[in-house]
Amino acid sequence: MPLVFDSELSARVQFVIPCAANDIELTDTLADGATSVPYTGIVVASGGVGPLRISLDTGALPTGLSLSTDGLLTGTPTVAAMFNFTLMAVDTAGCSATAAYAILIA
Repeated sequence: MPLVFDSELSARVQFVIPCAANDIELTDTLADGATSVPYTGIVVASGGVGPLRISLDTGALPTGLSLSTDGLLTGTPTVAAMFNFTLMAVDTAGCSATAAYAILIA
């Protein structure tokens, strides 16, 4: 652990806290939807330190839907297709976890 000295000759210790991969979990399913029908889904993240922020990691959300940082997926789908994407949850310590999702919009 490095020591950092400032101009007053006092010392601060900087700690690096390792993340355990299984500390943060995301819910594992979202319902399918239909074009032109309003959609609401929720992804719940748990564990970690402090509030968790959820974001799109890879892939694309169904066209017409948006994701809030608290995991609320809402909107009205406009394209019929299978959408595969990965979401990431990050805590205040910088630890993260991802989960893969597939939503069929008919």
